[in-house]
Amino acid sequence: MSFKLQAPYNTTVEGELHNGKVSSLKIAPKSRAADVINLLVR
Repeated sequence: MSFKLQAPYNTTVEGELHNGKVSSLKIAPKSRAADVINLLVR
């Protein structure tokens, strides 16, 4: 499953889920990557 989210401060988060795990994650702009928290990591 693919997803694309619009977040505050003109941030876009795109990614893919496979078997309940994030297989790819792209955050734009890159300066906002430190502010994104993956809650699916166990």
